[in-house]
Amino acid sequence: GTLTLMEVRRWTNRSLPQTLQIANILLYIDAFFLVIGILGGPKGFGGIGMLLLVLSVVAYLVGGLGLANEEKRGYILAVVASFSPFILRAYISFAVERFDLLYIIGLRSPLNLLFEAALVALLLHSQSQRYVSTWFK
Repeated sequence: GTLTLMEVRRWTNRSLPQTLQIANILLYIDAFFLVIGILGGPKGFGGIGMLLLVLSVVAYLVGGLGLANEEKRGYILAVVASFSPFILRAYISFAVERFDLLYIIGLRSPLNLLFEAALVALLLHSQSQRYVSTWFK
């Protein structure tokens, strides 16, 4: 088949299991705060770093829309987006700073890590995966 743009019918979906409903909201919240961070002018980012930030925002938003509209590719994008903070920190650690595993994992900012891990856990939860495999198209 041909690749088509996802049809946006809704931003949230109350019929999703609770794990995916919460993940859906967290994706939008993460996108919002990442945009605020970008507008605040991240320091030390070159072109590739800024591109990764913008791609992360898009992944959060499109992933959230994909969840709400029960699209498998949206779910996959949401999972990729949930790992983007770790990918961004790895990029910064290797390209801008010196290698810092505690920074990459997120242990230097435990509150952020808590929300990042929660999003990953919600999306990869067995209830979420069962629902996606059964009902998403």
